Amino acid sequence: MVNILIADDNIYYAKVLMNIINGSNSKDMKVSYIATDGQEALDIIKNHSVDIILLDLKMPIYDGLYILEEIEKEKMGKYKDSVIVVSGETDMICKLKESDYVHSFVNKASSISDIIDKINELIKSKQEQSKEENIRMSIIKELQYLNYNLSHTGTQYLIDAIQLIYNKGGKKHIIYNLAEEIYPIIAKENNLGVYNIKSNISKANEYMYKMCKRERIQEYFGFQDKTKPTVKNVIYTVLKNISEN
Repeated sequence: MVNILIADDNIYYAKVLMNIINGSNSKDMKVSYIATDGQEALDIIKNHSVDIILLDLKMPIYDGLYILEEIEKEKMGKYKDSVIVVSGETDMICKLKESDYVHSFVNKASSISDIIDKINELIKSKQEQSKEENIRMSIIKELQYLNYNLSHTGTQYLIDAIQLIYNKGGKKHIIYNLAEEIYPIIAKENNLGVYNIKSNISKANEYMYKMCKRERIQEYFGFQDKTKPTVKNVIYTVLKNISEN
């Protein structure tokens, strides 16, 4: 269940919006809080479990801009991309275009169905993000078992590579050349050269082979001897394992 805060000084509008959202028969969302001024909104944001904020910009005590500044100042990471600004204040909206905490904007003159559409978009985005995080944690767990150094830059690039291939189809997606198909994507995201990515992943793999017990490597990869697993061996064995779990 996604808990929603409506921060709006128009209590009539806020209650109408709450009743429509809570009466929509959606099991994914519920308006749990209403705040009619900026101080009340901040108190709820800091002290209660809120997932999505519907934020009016023009409110008593503290306006919406101040609330967002406080969220950023306090580094409340859970609210990143979690605020839907519902306002007709064009000048104020323009100041928020680059905010990491604002997911989208809805003109207050728009229909309530437009707001609900934005909420559904945000819920879907959060669900996809949660799935990505769970996949990443599963990959990390597998690499930890093999004694990869998670603080090593190459290990982080390897995690990225495995997740990219997972998103492309997992163990069924055959990569013929990592340096041509996967490493350039990671290189572009990190503003680095492909060789840098390849070299760091290779070093992380060497470290694993040095630190991990041979019996564990043989058991994990199904080897009968002291074969050193290639990066591809690692990627596809990890993909196989997380797909089966």
